[in-house]
Amino acid sequence: MKRGFTLIELVLVLGVMTIVTAGIFIATRENNNRVLYDALVVLQADLRYIQRRSMMEGHPHDIMFDRQYNRYNVRRAGSGIGDVRLIRTVYLPNGITFHHVSAQGSRVSFTARGTISGSFTVTLTNGRYRQELTGTLGAGSININPEPERQ
Repeated sequence: MKRGFTLIELVLVLGVMTIVTAGIFIATRENNNRVLYDALVVLQADLRYIQRRSMMEGHPHDIMFDRQYNRYNVRRAGSGIGDVRLIRTVYLPNGITFHHVSAQGSRVSFTARGTISGSFTVTLTNGRYRQELTGTLGAGSININPEPERQ
């Protein structure tokens, strides 16, 4: 009676373990990029929401970015100074941070007609990759760059 494993059995087990480990690694990396993209989709939806709301209500709205706390505030501007109403605060998911915000005063504003007050770029990062959302003044388009960039 023979005890132990043959060399072929050991190689097969190691091969299977390698494939499983590689699959877990790829799935984890893809999930991190998906969370990054999903955070941009939520921001894009909030920007389009306040753009439409500005046009419907006839009042300017804005999003104020707070890089220190990884959040942004969706707000309705009033007619006077300090007459701002907070609609909601959105925190970025764990592991996602603002990499860069190129908006005047860290704020994206929409006029009462729904036009953007200036072009902007918001870049989010998950530590390994970064992805950006841009808004164009003339066209009023708000687009996500489809491919994340390696840091």
